[in-house]
Parts: sequence; C-alpha cells; structure tokens
Amino acid sequence: MSSETAPTIAEIVGRNAQRLRGERKIEEIALAARTVGLKWNSGRVYELENGRVSPTLPTLLALCMALSDATKKPVSLVDLVYYSGPVQVNDRVMLDGSVLADALRGEPADFRSDSLSDMWHAMAVKQAGGETEQRAAQSLGISGGRFKALALELWGRPFAEERDARAGEGANAQKRGRVARQLKDEMRIALEGRRNGDD
Repeated sequence: MSSETAPTIAEIVGRNAQRLRGERKIEEIALAARTVGLKWNSGRVYELENGRVSPTLPTLLALCMALSDATKKPVSLVDLVYYSGPVQVNDRVMLDGSVLADALRGEPADFRSDSLSDMWHAMAVKQAGGETEQRAAQSLGISGGRFKALALELWGRPFAEERDARAGEGANAQKRGRVARQLKDEMRIALEGRRNGDD
C-alpha cells in the first residue's frame, strides 16, 4: 500500500488478523482454520495477514471462528474490519472505517447523496473531528459514521470544518462552541424530519 492511498478491506482484515493472532504461530491459525472448513496452510494465513487475500463473508466468519478458537478469545467481524481512517472499498468508493464497522453492527446505512463517491472521497480526505465530533454524535444519539455522513450531506464538509468556517478565522472557544450548538440543532432538525418522513 502506498502512503497516498487508503488501505483496502483486505489489508485491514490482514492487519487485524495478525494483531488478533498475537503470540500464536501462523501454523496454529492455519490448523484452526482447517477445523472450521478453510483449506488453509500457513502460507495462506501469511498471504491473508499481508492483505493479499480478499476474503468473502463466509471466509471472514470462518476466520472469526478460527481466531477465537486459537486465541481462546471471542473475535467478531467488527474486530476484523475495524479501522480508524479512510478505507478503500473499491476503485470508486472510499469511506470512513467507522461507517464499515457501524454497518456490521447493524446500524442503518443512511447515506442519501446523488454522488456517493464524492461524499466518501470528501470524508476520507477530510477526517476532521475526533473527540468533538464523537461527543456531538453521542449527544444526537447516532453513530460516528452516520454523524459524518449527515454533516457531509447538509454542508458538503465535515462538522468541524463547517463550525470553523462559520465561526470565522481566529474565533475563540466560546464562539466555536455557540456555532457547534447551532450546527447540532440543524442536524437534530434533519434527523427529526427523517423520523417523521419529511425527506
């Protein structure tokens, strides 16, 4: 992977599988994989951990079982795909890793845009927010991924960037706080409109 591109799902799964394996040997994972129906040897595990295997959903499920068995710790699909940052889904779509994890947790994929690839690209390029956006998302009762997608839909840019633009250059913390509350109110109104079917 070059430093200019986001990792693929295969690369993220590989990194996470290696991290979850911990001190266990590759051979142990290969053996556990065979017990759950994967025809894997240690070379295949190595290939997976290096992002050279694009696993299907059945393979991911079996890998969760194999890693759980080998490490004696529960491993979920979210554990395998979790990534903090932009993820390259395919050659046209990039999204924030939290959106992918949220989707596997059963969160609705509420992305209403005519230009999904532009939205995902903007989300990946501008990963503004951090703690501020996490707190704002919690206060609205939505996931981080949904929060970011809603901000992009409403303003065409991340929450923190919109806050800073409206507050103006050199704004103090109090002014940025007032603007952030106004933005959250706009988001709350949009969310309530959707719940009431006003789209």
